[in-house]
Amino acid sequence: MKQKRENTDYVARLFQLAIERMRRLKYKPAGGILHFHAIDLWPSVTMAALDYYRQPTKSYQTVQSSFQPVLASFEYDRDAWKAGETVKSELWLINDHREAIENARLSWQMIDRSNNLPVSKSKETTITLPPDSSFRWNEVKVVPTRAGRYTLRATIRDSKGAVISENNYEFEVK
Repeated sequence: MKQKRENTDYVARLFQLAIERMRRLKYKPAGGILHFHAIDLWPSVTMAALDYYRQPTKSYQTVQSSFQPVLASFEYDRDAWKAGETVKSELWLINDHREAIENARLSWQMIDRSNNLPVSKSKETTITLPPDSSFRWNEVKVVPTRAGRYTLRATIRDSKGAVISENNYEFEVK
């Protein structure tokens, strides 16, 4: 079972890296991206969004999240860090809508995946997302102090407080 989880985590990460990188490169030079592997044809662990029994895989959720019209995207160079080391990630904001999203609230925090509890205090700021845009917003830094599996989660809420985007960067601390 551990091998299957590791395989599905790996495949989901590949899709997230590819899709979100192309989304960050919007028009510079990327013109789009297409998800091509939809359904497994026999029981196996592959890159499919739906398994042989037509159940969504982790890839399905990752592809769905990475293609949100409004996206807070973490750009990172690895998924394993040492305890006490500063985890750094560029945070990009993407808006595929034709209109600006004004007075949105961007927040991010680190979550311990073993118990789904916050490890860092949530940081929040008010932003405006220009129409049809992709831009580097800022660098996010967190320092996990112990080994474990963590998630860096970013959420964008509209001016009324409704969640319009949520995205994760999963990593391990050894």
